[in-house]
Amino acid sequence: MNILSSSGLAIFVTSIFTAVFVFYKNPKGKMNISWALFCCSLALWGLGLFFGFTAGNRAVALFWSRFLNLAAIFIPFFFLRFVYAFLGIEEERRPVLLVALTATSLYFMLSILFSDWFIPGVVAKAPFRFYPDAGVLYYFFPILYCILAGLGACDLLRAYTKADGMRRNQINYLFWGMVIGFVGGATTFPYVFNINIYPFGTWGVIIYVLAVGYAVTKFRLMDISIVISRFVAEVSAIFFEAVIYLMLVWLYRNHVSILIDLPFLVWTIAYGVLVGQLHQKARTLVQTTADKIFIKGKYDYFNELSLAIMKVGEKLSLPSILKVLYNVFYDAIEISAPRIFLPEYFCDPDKNSRRYLVYAREIAHPKTWGEEIRFEDEMVQELIRKRDVILRPHDRTRQLIIPCMVEERLVGIFVLGRKLSEDPYSPEDIRLLKVFASQAAVALDHARSYGKIKAEFDLIERQLFRSQSLASLGTLIAGVTHEIRNPLSVIRSQTELLPMKERSYEDLKKFSKMTVKHIDRVEGLVQRMLDFAKKKPKIEEEVDLNELIEASLQLVDPKKVSVEKKLNKLRKIRGVPGEIEEVFVNLMQNAVEAMPNGGKLSLKSYPLGGRIVVEVADTGKGIPEGIKEKIFDPFFSARHEGVGLGLSIAYRIIREHGGDIDIDSEPGEGTTFRIEF
Repeated sequence: MNILSSSGLAIFVTSIFTAVFVFYKNPKGKMNISWALFCCSLALWGLGLFFGFTAGNRAVALFWSRFLNLAAIFIPFFFLRFVYAFLGIEEERRPVLLVALTATSLYFMLSILFSDWFIPGVVAKAPFRFYPDAGVLYYFFPILYCILAGLGACDLLRAYTKADGMRRNQINYLFWGMVIGFVGGATTFPYVFNINIYPFGTWGVIIYVLAVGYAVTKFRLMDISIVISRFVAEVSAIFFEAVIYLMLVWLYRNHVSILIDLPFLVWTIAYGVLVGQLHQKARTLVQTTADKIFIKGKYDYFNELSLAIMKVGEKLSLPSILKVLYNVFYDAIEISAPRIFLPEYFCDPDKNSRRYLVYAREIAHPKTWGEEIRFEDEMVQELIRKRDVILRPHDRTRQLIIPCMVEERLVGIFVLGRKLSEDPYSPEDIRLLKVFASQAAVALDHARSYGKIKAEFDLIERQLFRSQSLASLGTLIAGVTHEIRNPLSVIRSQTELLPMKERSYEDLKKFSKMTVKHIDRVEGLVQRMLDFAKKKPKIEEEVDLNELIEASLQLVDPKKVSVEKKLNKLRKIRGVPGEIEEVFVNLMQNAVEAMPNGGKLSLKSYPLGGRIVVEVADTGKGIPEGIKEKIFDPFFSARHEGVGLGLSIAYRIIREHGGDIDIDSEPGEGTTFRIEF
């Protein structure tokens, strides 16, 4: 066995163990399944390298050469699938995965059916005894390899630029591990193209697996940090114990006796008993030390916990508070399986809760399935009665239970598993966590009150919005009265003249068309006012702003005002037509009211640098400088009869559509409202 065959065996062992651990942790998780399959492909490739490099004849070497290359065909595909599952874009990239799987499977089948075109034989090439000879079909493999690896790398880089915190670190380790692993594996390709580069990269694949393992341990890449950390500590402890035993055997054989006699058996048994008694402590010492050095850095979480106690009191929204709490449990103290239990209807105090449910990080809704704690549970009664923590040293998932109390009310419960280091919770830990829980209880109670007040405010705001719409409708009705009277007057006068003389068929036909035309006009005005008044569902669709401007203008009485329109051709935007029409009607109505003695209403629309601009301008009295900044504030009105919600609602609607509204006004010269979508 040489260094090359050793690398193949190391790849096999490392990859197969990683695959088992990852799959065991979550057999149904897409990310875990993808990574396990990726590791299995690497393991088979490593196995082929080992047997191929140690083969004794050409026939055996040819078999393992074909085997390792067939296993390698699926490596980039499973890596790509893992990347998409990790980034949460598997559904979005399903067409890409389908094409990649089809290409990979087709190439795999062709490589089996036309083996002589794939790997026709093996050749002697230093430092190998036998090395695969590439056939015509083989040359597609490097192309497929680079394309699939490149797709995964591009998506990782794209996600890295948008990520932050722990997510950024996870992507960072994955990306650079991928670079080391895939570039290392690719160093086997140049031998096919007769470029003599030593295939050092086979060890790079092992570095890749270890780098991801480090990311798993430090940054909870797949939530198997406890498994990995414990396994490494277990193996390390056994290794040190074995080394000590071998040293004792060497000393005994060289200085006492080479025979396996009674003294040898006695001290061996004694050492075994000693190891049995001390192994658990040795493993804990190794794991704790490794965690302090590699995982926690300074491992001084007391300062972080003290800062978090102050920070949690600054938050008002439930998602923000949950984020702070979970960050403390995960990052500061490194606790396994922390859960925050809150009443089932925590965000809806009007409903009666009967149980506590787990609220996840940054999600203000409970997990309605799985773990729950009933109000009548004995543990709940004990927490309320004692107002103190419950410590269960031998319970791995509920080792420490901390109540969050406000006066006599149990606002929430922290249920913490064991520490990652497996150190017991010290009195100092418990003291700080109790203070932390007290501060969190106050913050959570305030968050619930804040949520209730916000919900009531939203309800009042919707009611005022409705009142403003109805008030606007009243103004519109008064304004378009003459628009209805005019066609009715025409119909009345023509109808009164109808019997005064004989009419020909053509005259009656002409009268009929005129009557229908004016009735349609009246009906259209009435229908538009009804549509404007009724509550419209917020359904986004493609909207033509020019059409909405024309429709809005028909609902506004221009009175003595002349209208100038400069509407350029525009692309459609996504929006709620009724809400945008509400904005235009409001701005036009305000413009007309600003010109009681007449003036000009200008309506413009035009594209500008990828955006769409709509301008509503008047030549009225303008807006004084002192109140210009307040006109979008709720309940502010420059008119005594105004409600003060029209422009506030218009501002909110435009912002909800991703737009901006600006105002340009000079006293005595007029006002221009500029909207950009």
